[in-house]
Amino acid sequence: MHESNLPTNVQIGDTHVTIKRSGRTGTTTAVILGREETKEGTLIWLDRVVHHGRSEAFTDGWHGEGAVVTVLSQTQPVPGANQVEPKPA
Repeated sequence: MHESNLPTNVQIGDTHVTIKRSGRTGTTTAVILGREETKEGTLIWLDRVVHHGRSEAFTDGWHGEGAVVTVLSQTQPVPGANQVEPKPA
């Protein structure tokens, strides 16, 4: 399996995020600069770049991107979206 396809674990604490890549012995830690909860999901701003390339998918639905710092995002399903209404009988 190519290294970029290996799972990357994200542990989110109160003040820090820890990134652990499968097949690697070390971890990457970043300070959380801010958080935002919206109806679409969660955004977490970190104090450094922790993702590889232009963007990177992590475990548990987290996604990281950004040029100067990493912004982690996790999209949550919007209640009622993509649901089929039952037809009246």
